[in-house]
Amino acid sequence: MQGAPDSMQKKKIQAVKYMAQGLRRYTSLNHLAQAARAVLQKPDQVTAMYSDYVRVDIHQVQEQAGWVCGCDPLMVHHIHNAFKENLQKMAPMSQWAEWLESIVDQV
Repeated sequence: MQGAPDSMQKKKIQAVKYMAQGLRRYTSLNHLAQAARAVLQKPDQVTAMYSDYVRVDIHQVQEQAGWVCGCDPLMVHHIHNAFKENLQKMAPMSQWAEWLESIVDQV
């Protein structure tokens, strides 16, 4: 970029910064997915997660925090139940990804 106009250099640097941020986010998400897959492949850990999760009083959480996001209580109930079902049946990572995508599509 030596000899290029200053404005072009600034635009190129900004484009590279955006690309670097995107790569960092992608890498972070990839590491998170790998860690989740490792946990979800261990039945004893999934069973422990399910056991802990069913003790969460989702209605109390909804009452205390629902106002923050303005979440529809019916949607929260649906997500809560689907999450429990996926844990209970020890769904593979691909099924979790499909479920999350369906939640995003619904919202």
